[in-house]
Amino acid sequence: MRQWLRWLIRVILPTAIVVPSAAIAASAIARVVLSDSIAPVSADRLVRPALSRVELDQKLQVLISLRLRNYDELEARIAAHQIVPRSELAQRYLPLPADFERVRRWVAAQGLELPLTDAFLTHVVVRGSVEQLSTVFGVSFGRVATPDGELSSALTAPSLPADVAGPVLAVAGLQPHLQGHVNPGRAVAAANLGSLDGAPTPADIQAAYHVPVSFTGAGQTIAILGAAAPSSGDLTAFWQAGGIPQSLGNFTVVNVNGGPSVISPDNTLEATLDVEWAGAMAPAAKIRLYAMTDLYYSSFNLALVQILNELAAHPGLNVVSISFASPENQAGSASTLLAYSQTYALLAASGVSVFVGSGDGGSNPDQSGNGEYSQSAPLMTGYPASDSNVTSVGGTALGFGSDWNEKSESSWFSSTDVTGRDQVGTGGGVSSVFLRPSFQTGVGVPAGAFRCVPDVAAQAEKSFYYFQGHPGTVWGTSLATPIWAGIVADMDQQRAAQSLPALGLFATWCYPLIGSPGFSDILSGIDGYYTAGPFYDLCTGAGSPRAAELLALIDAPPKLDVPPTIVVQPSGAVSIANNTTAVLTCVATAPAALLYQWYFNGLAIGGATSSNLTIRGASTVNVGLYTCVCSNGIGNSVTSNPASLQVVTTSDPGRLVNESVLAPVAAGQNLTVGFYAGHGTAGSMPVLIRGIGPALSDFQVPNPMPDPSIDVVITNQNGDFENNGWGANQAAIEQADRQTGAFELTDPSSHDCALVLPVPINQGTTATLTSESNAAGLALAEIYDDSTPGSYVDGVTLRLINLSAKLQLAQNQSLTAGFVIGGTTAKTVLVRAVGPSLQQFSITAFLPDPVLTLNATAGPLFGVLAANQGWGGSAPLSDAALEAGAFGFIGPQSGDSVILATLPPGNYTAQVNSATGTPGTVLVEVYEIP
Repeated sequence: MRQWLRWLIRVILPTAIVVPSAAIAASAIARVVLSDSIAPVSADRLVRPALSRVELDQKLQVLISLRLRNYDELEARIAAHQIVPRSELAQRYLPLPADFERVRRWVAAQGLELPLTDAFLTHVVVRGSVEQLSTVFGVSFGRVATPDGELSSALTAPSLPADVAGPVLAVAGLQPHLQGHVNPGRAVAAANLGSLDGAPTPADIQAAYHVPVSFTGAGQTIAILGAAAPSSGDLTAFWQAGGIPQSLGNFTVVNVNGGPSVISPDNTLEATLDVEWAGAMAPAAKIRLYAMTDLYYSSFNLALVQILNELAAHPGLNVVSISFASPENQAGSASTLLAYSQTYALLAASGVSVFVGSGDGGSNPDQSGNGEYSQSAPLMTGYPASDSNVTSVGGTALGFGSDWNEKSESSWFSSTDVTGRDQVGTGGGVSSVFLRPSFQTGVGVPAGAFRCVPDVAAQAEKSFYYFQGHPGTVWGTSLATPIWAGIVADMDQQRAAQSLPALGLFATWCYPLIGSPGFSDILSGIDGYYTAGPFYDLCTGAGSPRAAELLALIDAPPKLDVPPTIVVQPSGAVSIANNTTAVLTCVATAPAALLYQWYFNGLAIGGATSSNLTIRGASTVNVGLYTCVCSNGIGNSVTSNPASLQVVTTSDPGRLVNESVLAPVAAGQNLTVGFYAGHGTAGSMPVLIRGIGPALSDFQVPNPMPDPSIDVVITNQNGDFENNGWGANQAAIEQADRQTGAFELTDPSSHDCALVLPVPINQGTTATLTSESNAAGLALAEIYDDSTPGSYVDGVTLRLINLSAKLQLAQNQSLTAGFVIGGTTAKTVLVRAVGPSLQQFSITAFLPDPVLTLNATAGPLFGVLAANQGWGGSAPLSDAALEAGAFGFIGPQSGDSVILATLPPGNYTAQVNSATGTPGTVLVEVYEIP
């Protein structure tokens, strides 16, 4: 069930990807609300909900982003270092020209400007006044406070006509208050210019990172994103002082959308630093600075679209450097971030390496936007470094001897910045938005479902630069990022000389080389919460570069002595009985210790990193192909031959066997799940009930509930059943975990709770999960059929006939209830999202407009199966509810939502969110139809 939990984590975390309401589009709906195209605006940031005439007339640029086709396949090819030709991108992955043209024509018909055409057909770039955008997209704007002043930003979600919305993923850029930042401490540092004692030059860094003199970047172009242009005098003075054979003839400023709107000293300093150091590390490379209007994330994406458009005209443009960051929770909604991620993916597929600084706020970046570390802030990665299609760059502190030879290197973390203000340090941690990419496996990579940051690191301690006509010192991952950009441009130069393609997404090359001579392994230092150590760590990633050795390992990796194969009996396939255990073994030999990662149908299995893979309680959902990737840690990874797992079943009727609900529970509130056992003659059935909090940390889930407690009440039984620590019944719980296929609890002293209870026939059972200390946090409530495998007899053995979950949703929050259909045959289920009809149970704070989406989480049906908003008094739905014994709604136009579906055995989710983001209590129910 670990893969099942990974799916639940993906769809239920407040900042995780949520299926947009565009999925409910139907011919009867005039407009479709893209509910996840905006992020909630907190009350303390909203200055006022109304705009002045001047504010309404201000121009704003947004992107209508279309979904790429076969996106998972494209990312798999990127992870395999493949560069996809433009013609093949158009054939298999880019949005269809007809879809793009339909959206573009609609925009033009609304009187909006179309300032730029995306040659990759992924974004329709739109420009108009705030008043126009408000009318066209049906959006309410307000004034929102930011560290840089007030901005006009969207408060409600946009909508599109149903005949336009189908291919649209998001409308991005309606919230300009979500933007990247430079660290303002650097500008002050430039004003306090002092001696260069102790400040390394580019030559010192090149020597420390084993960059040969032949590595010049000749024939290559580095694109840099900025919001200002540096002084030509500063560039020339820096390169001359450092003895760097770089020149202004290699430097070009490309204005994006008219160029910078406001000249900021901070932005000018950032652009100066990036151009100086990228040009120094690749002294023969060309530098193209894409000067953006502002630091809105939509402007970042617009600059990247322009780079994509210009790739054909600049065949050596293979590296992009981005030195801006914000805390990930301030970057945008999940759908807008996915829209931006598609652009990064297209760059990677085109062979472009994008390097992004992990930020200077350490493990806990301050939420005020000052870019510094605050111990009281939540653990958080920086964005866009957390995007899975970029290479994130952390910071180190190089120590030099009196001879200017490198003596030491540690994770960069400073007790005070150069102005004597708060702490600063390399960004690092685990994303709460982006899932773990398949390539991010290796020694030291922590178990979990989400993207780890950073991938690599480089010097971020004070180093030499030139600004405003004077030399000075500077620090931060804004220094480390152009260092890496320049070094990879050098590597692409060397590969081009051998007729090899550019490196593309550089992170994909790093993880098999963890611990190899290609990296300096950073063994000491912190980023606030995390500590650097052997192999991969959340402070410095795989480490800092040894450029010559790294390129040699990439171009000519050592080979495994014998390619690994999975040993199975009988040969060719594994065939086991339903609900039994399978063990797959990967056997390989090599001169070095091997690392393992197992995959199921091409997807990495979390925590499956040993030579054996054990599959307990196997059923039809486990049928498929299993492979294992072996790495020797010195540059070579090999994928085993696939093993096909088959599960032999007799006629086994389909039935509900599991409910799992992962949800954020507010302080003082609870998560309630319920179920009925019926359709049999037995007196009772065994059920495993679990309430998980602390164990979620094993999956890198942020803010788990620290002390969950379960209270179980069975109708017509005196008393209730309680548990606040599963260790009191350790043996019984461990047996039930194995028998049901639940992920195993390993710490008997933890506050996770579990009970195994006999549940009588036709008696409602309710399990309420609360925090003993009334703490807020994410909690997982689970119900499992704990019947002995193979013992089910239809019509005799009890089974779960109804599952439900109730939660009070906050604004723009969603509830996802997972359920599993076991057996071997299809089952018809009635799925309901009840909001307004809760009034008849004296619940007044109900969700007024629930939108219900049914998803398959694996197998051939993977994705959205059906959706509904308002059941409309449908007679078949009413008849099915009556047959299932469900309570009636308050009327045909109640606004409650219902789906009736016949589903094969497998894993499913019923997801509910408000069409307008309104808070309220909602009940999700799944009934089997006999």
